[in-house]
Amino acid sequence: QQQQQQQKQQQQHQHQQQHKNDGKKGSTTDPQNITKSVVGLDQLVSEYQNQKIREKLTKLKSVFSHYTAIRGDGNCLYRAVAYSILIHLNTSTQEKLLDLCTSESKTFQLDEDTKTRIIEKLYWGESKEEEHICDKRGRKSAEDEELSELLVEFMRAVTVDYLEKNRSELAWFVDSEKEFNKIILDANTYGTEAEQMQIMALMNGMEMCCLIIQIDRDNKITTYQIPEEKTPTINLLYRPGHYDVLLYLHNDLVVPPEIDRIKSLSDV
Repeated sequence: QQQQQQQKQQQQHQHQQQHKNDGKKGSTTDPQNITKSVVGLDQLVSEYQNQKIREKLTKLKSVFSHYTAIRGDGNCLYRAVAYSILIHLNTSTQEKLLDLCTSESKTFQLDEDTKTRIIEKLYWGESKEEEHICDKRGRKSAEDEELSELLVEFMRAVTVDYLEKNRSELAWFVDSEKEFNKIILDANTYGTEAEQMQIMALMNGMEMCCLIIQIDRDNKITTYQIPEEKTPTINLLYRPGHYDVLLYLHNDLVVPPEIDRIKSLSDV
């Protein structure tokens, strides 16, 4: 286990060094930036030549006003979730993050240094923050690149923890124990993309729900939420191999969109 942790830290260091020298999908002119600034959806529409997709994305503007491009480094799902949590941050979510950081679960594999650094960045004092103050602090924290890296580790640890704790139930959904172990290994490996089971585990581990708007390779738009029985608080745009974050801003505050209007965009 110690050897696995050392390999994980080495992989993360290699990725961090690489990020300093190159830019990938979702990066800005400064290759060290993890996310772009929040930009209007008009910019997203302009990226597509396909008229059908442009029309759908134009309709999407009635629900979302902005989006944030997340860097395509294999961690985009975990980073997008972390960014979404921070940008929608409230006191209960803040407490949830801090509680998980102090978890003593044997399957929650996050080193003490990472836990301490996350707590230092997210703990703002004893008094409760008013929601609008918390919102602005969360949005500022969402642009903290060091915190973004720390929370990628955190989100992966939450995912692995849930998978391990629910192994006996979840293993039935795959063909073999070897395949399930591979799912856990991928969740625990920096730079490895997340699949459906990892997303489900992360959402359940965080006790949250995400709505995913997917643009398929055949230019169809579909929506689905994980898990289905909860109200989404995280809204993601998925294009094959990559996740970005969708937002609705009103009076410079992030507010929840109308879910039914989003789902109406799906191609039947």
